[in-house]
Parts: sequence; C-alpha cells; structure tokens
Amino acid sequence: MLLPRDDWRIERASAWQETPILPPSRLFLIAAILLISIVVSSFVANRPLHIGADADGYISVFNSLNYGHYTRISEPLFVGLALAVGSLTGNYKFFFFACSLILFFSSLYANHRLINRVVMTPYRGRYITYLAFGLLLYSPFYFNMHVNILRHGMAVPFLLLGYLMVMEKRYPSAALLLLASLGFHASSLIHILLVPLLFLNLRILVGLFLAFSAIYLANLSSAVLGPIFAFLNMASSFETISEYGASSGHRSGVRFDFWLFTTFFVGLSVMAAWRNVVAEALPRVMVTSSIPFLLFGYISFSDRLLVFSWFIIAAIVACCSSWILMNIERNFLFVVAVLLNLVAMGMFIGKLF
Repeated sequence: MLLPRDDWRIERASAWQETPILPPSRLFLIAAILLISIVVSSFVANRPLHIGADADGYISVFNSLNYGHYTRISEPLFVGLALAVGSLTGNYKFFFFACSLILFFSSLYANHRLINRVVMTPYRGRYITYLAFGLLLYSPFYFNMHVNILRHGMAVPFLLLGYLMVMEKRYPSAALLLLASLGFHASSLIHILLVPLLFLNLRILVGLFLAFSAIYLANLSSAVLGPIFAFLNMASSFETISEYGASSGHRSGVRFDFWLFTTFFVGLSVMAAWRNVVAEALPRVMVTSSIPFLLFGYISFSDRLLVFSWFIIAAIVACCSSWILMNIERNFLFVVAVLLNLVAMGMFIGKLF
C-alpha cells in the first residue's frame, strides 16, 4: 500500500472540523510564509561572501552567463533563472535571493505534500508540516543548500514531489516535476532512473538496500559497477562519475559515518511504516533516494549524493514525534511547531553573520 487509506483522510478531516483551527485562515498562512521567506531570503542574498565556499563561483557563473561567456553549467532551468534575473537587474544578490526564495517555498510545499500523504496519526498533518520544516531549518546541510549547493538544493523538492506523483500514478505531473529537478541539477538523473524501485514490495526494497550496503561497505562498488558500465558501452560515463572531485583532495572511499547516519533513518522510516505510524510511501522514497550513495558513495563529496534522502529526515522525525505525542493536546503540538520554527529561523539567520 503506497498511500494511506481513504478512511484516514475522512477521520482526519472530521477531526479538523470538530476542533477549531488555530491559524486564522489559509490565506493568512500563505501571506505569513511569504513574508518570512522574503525576509530570510534577503538575509541570504546580502550575506558576506565568505559564507558559502561556492559563492564566488556562482557569482562568476551568473556574470558569465549574462555576458555570453562559456560556462560548464548547462542545466536549463538554472541557466534560465540566471538569465532572467540578469535581464531584470543584473545583480547577483537578487539572483541569490530568487534561488533562496524558490528553495523555501518548494521545500515547504514538498514537505506538506509528503506528510499529507504518509502521516497515519489523525488530525495533525498540517502542524506536522510546520514542525518538519522547523527541523529542516536546523540541519546544516539545508543551510548549505541556500549558501553553497544551490543547484542541488533547488532540484531536491521537485524530485521529491515527482516521486510522490509517480506513486499516485499522476504520471504527466510526475514527468514535469522530475524534468524540473533535472533542469536544476543533472545529478537528478540517477534518481529518475531509479523510479521503478518505488513500486517494489517494501521488504524487497529493504533487501536491496542491505545488499547494496554490503557491497559499499566492502568497498566493492567500483569493482562491481565498472564491468556493468563497460558492458553497456558507458565506460567513459563511469570514469567521469568516479573521478568527480578527485583533484580537490577531498576524502573519498567508504564513508561509514554517512552510511550509519543514513541507515539509522532508513530503519526508522521502515519501522514506522511497519507499526502503521506512516504509510509505506515514506520508507519507499527514503530507501530509493539513498541507493545512489550506495552505488557511487566512494567518490569525493559523496554527501552530495545524500542531499535528496537527508532532505526527508525532518519529515520522518516529525511524523514519529507526532505519534509519540499523539495523546497530547493538538494545541501543544502547534505551539511547539511555531516555537521551533521561530528559533530555527533565528539560528538560520544568525549563521549569515
């Protein structure tokens, strides 16, 4: 079962009707989120350039694109955004602002859609969304998505939404969202190729995760994949992937720390699904988005292969936390979500000084 049964939706809807909704209206929430996003994105855009190792590189790319010079970056949506901002203002700060604003909105919407589809605890879906977003803001990698790995960051929410549309069998919408993800960063391609895994039985999917983990931890990924790529006449592509970041001197090889961290949350999502805390859609997405790391995690900067799966961790924690707190008054969860978001926003902005 990929999605919660309809009776869960009915039960949740009935509960919301029986209890007053604390936020005044959906329009008020949208306006508040827009205002907060604009304020925080403005801080991101006007930060000192030493915050974010790739800031100078992105400024160089922005200027090169707008002056018609060659740049290795060719993803059409990212290039189109840079050219559109350049034609309007020519100011790289507004470009950073636009990237960050897209990230905030798409991240919040992706979390909302994910949690709305997987949460099995009645009448908390809306509040869990805000709780998850607050947890996401705490994570250092999400901060880096705004100030360092912009293209990865903008690709992630669209990939997640595409996965959800696939599981809902809304294939035209899924295709557009997955192409949008690819339009921001080419690394989305390997995740798109793994879409068929979303339809496997969860136990089979977990078995694949464990099998690929064994190969990765034994440091045999390259030895296993090399002949496969050669058989497919894609040896040059395999060499390009394997040499990613090799000249940087960044640590490569087996990263037990990354694997342990990811595996913990994969296991948590699977156990939550088997205990009917969440629908199976959550571990399916988590496992599938983790497999690229198990295949190519020996390269330098292998944590960038995990950006997609780490993005989902906040939703896993929020859903499990809601299940633990399910007997506590729903108003308490709303207060926790609001306070967490305020503190997280303050910490996020504080990193920009």
